[in-house]
Amino acid sequence: MARLAFLLLAFLNLVFFVWAAGYLGGADEGREPERLRSQLNPEKLSVIVEPKAAPKARPEPVVLAPPVSPAMVCRRLGPLVAVDAERLAAKLADAGEVKSMPVEGRSYWVFIPAAAARPTDKTAAELRQAGISDFFVVSDDGPNRGAVSLGLYHKEDAANDLLQRLSKKGIKSAKIDSMPRKTDKTILEIRGPAEAIDQALSGLTVDAGECESP
Repeated sequence: MARLAFLLLAFLNLVFFVWAAGYLGGADEGREPERLRSQLNPEKLSVIVEPKAAPKARPEPVVLAPPVSPAMVCRRLGPLVAVDAERLAAKLADAGEVKSMPVEGRSYWVFIPAAAARPTDKTAAELRQAGISDFFVVSDDGPNRGAVSLGLYHKEDAANDLLQRLSKKGIKSAKIDSMPRKTDKTILEIRGPAEAIDQALSGLTVDAGECESP
């Protein structure tokens, strides 16, 4: 009896499976594919194409104004004593480019050339007779050997004054020659931005002017 009940239960399960799978018909009407087909009407469908968004305009490039260069100047300082010039140059180094130039002086030599001084004894006698005792004969080798030196002056006016006095006393062979000489003076030139240089020079008691044109 139990075996018959088992077989009957198995048969009923098989029938239910066949019916659920749709093999007996009518079962597909309520399934998901049938509902989708009944809800869609292909003839009523339309394709909507969304318009493309207009490209964004590129921003105009920002043109920056070129930087304004500071005004450049050149100031000439001095003449200064060499030690003071060195100290001032160190102080102004951060404001601009500092250039140091030694000041060259001139000396004025009053003399009687060697060709006009021969014989030397005669020339010396004439000078003594004219009241000139401060002279000597150049003995160094060179173009002026044998010349009579009458004086060396730092100012041209002083040399001209002696030449005129000699001329009045009849000694007309004397002449003046100028030559460079070293001094203890220095000129400073500083080049750089006007604002920085003027600020660095403010309060200084030193002669300042524009640099000479090259």
